[in-house]
Amino acid sequence: MSATLHSIGESKTTGMSLLFARYVAGQIADPAWNRIMSILDADDTSMEERVALANFISDAYQELGPNNIEVPKTDEVRDFVTLTRAA
Repeated sequence: MSATLHSIGESKTTGMSLLFARYVAGQIADPAWNRIMSILDADDTSMEERVALANFISDAYQELGPNNIEVPKTDEVRDFVTLTRAA
């Protein structure tokens, strides 16, 4: 179990660190950053969901480049998470 928790902690740090570095470097515009942070800061977002979203967005920026990424609106993510939780 400690290996799982360690992995989650590392993923969280890596994903968030990469996102922040991209934001500071100007690869993520303020409106996109504000959307990302509003989702991550929401009271109903779990730690696992924060880790998954940070890693997903970071991977998307890595694979597709910053000009090809559209960060979903907060309501769109909230709807998706609600459907995922219900499954």
